[in-house]
Amino acid sequence: MKLTLKIASVIFISLLTVTAQQNKLILGNQNLLENHFDELRGKRIALVINQTSQLPNGTSLLDTLTSLRIKIPKVFSLEHGLLGKVNPGKSISNYSLEDSIQVVSLYGKKKSPTIADLNNIDIIIYDIQDVGTRFYTYISSLFLIMKSVSQTGKPIYVLDRPNPQCRKVTGQILNKKYSSFVGITEIPVTYGMSIGELSLFFKDKIKVETGKDVNLHVIKMLNYSEKKSERFFRRKWIPPSPNLRNLNSALLYPGLCFLEATNISEGRGTKFPFEIFGAPFIKSEKIISLLKPKFPKLQFSKIIFIPKSTNGFRVKHRGEKCNGVKIKVVNSKFNAVLFGVELLKTLSELYPDKIEFNYSWLLKLYGNANLQKYLEGKIHFISLKRKIETDEKIFINIRRKYLIY
Repeated sequence: MKLTLKIASVIFISLLTVTAQQNKLILGNQNLLENHFDELRGKRIALVINQTSQLPNGTSLLDTLTSLRIKIPKVFSLEHGLLGKVNPGKSISNYSLEDSIQVVSLYGKKKSPTIADLNNIDIIIYDIQDVGTRFYTYISSLFLIMKSVSQTGKPIYVLDRPNPQCRKVTGQILNKKYSSFVGITEIPVTYGMSIGELSLFFKDKIKVETGKDVNLHVIKMLNYSEKKSERFFRRKWIPPSPNLRNLNSALLYPGLCFLEATNISEGRGTKFPFEIFGAPFIKSEKIISLLKPKFPKLQFSKIIFIPKSTNGFRVKHRGEKCNGVKIKVVNSKFNAVLFGVELLKTLSELYPDKIEFNYSWLLKLYGNANLQKYLEGKIHFISLKRKIETDEKIFINIRRKYLIY
């Protein structure tokens, strides 16, 4: 993972040249190198990174910093591993890179660094692309890392990045009764904040929980706007995990992920995870006819697929022919959570004897019991929608304090 000093100098100069173009979105990692580099000199740095931790020229943050002679004794690895290729849910072990850089897994026996892990570290830097959804575990890891760091007083730098969901706030606020690693604290399913803004919110939450302050430094994006954020993701998408392969899947993920709590395939084991759904027993045309009028910002088409296991990861309906629906987002302003809710209800009404629900998992994903009540006919859609909209308004008001763009 080394570059020569000559190449590193070229990288550094090229980054400065890019910044001169004031109309471009500048990520926090680039801002760090150009405007905060002196803060790193002589310090021992721990990086929280993966394959998304790249600079505009495609060079990894790790390679760039080591080439600029910044000391990095340790890297913390999250779910899916340092290269983002490990299957979901699979534990990751510790190992070492060249130059004696230790890779410490935070997705295995432990999910947060210990005091011993932080002993020989001066600064922790977090630079990972999020997908703006509560049950995507990278933000849970960030929360737990910040909580551990609060016990030491050491600084943590969060290098800011845009959110693929932009400013969309959708879904209900997590009820702490259902908190877990896929729901770490009280936020809606999509929270409409950059990772830096979210870390500011986490800082206050941790202070309330522990009485400890987090020595947090958010390295801002420069020239941010929602339009530039959208262009950024459409121009260059680095899959943050194996099954979110493009922006379309990321936008659908907050709704289609609810299918994980059913026996309906969410497209894992195919070329289109989180862009399709199906099962051997469904009728594609019927489902499309019911969903299409309700969600004009989505495009639906019939698809037949056969899920296949990869790298030992078992998928639903493996080797079976599934009748399904493929979805394309034609307007990103759609509400993915309401789509997910209506999809589950439609499937449960069409196939009451064939669909299966794992409600203990669904409660964690949705964040409270209201979706289960709706699916079981205990509350009407109008009541559920009102609860969702109330929580969205509450969080939008809470969020104002933390917005920095």
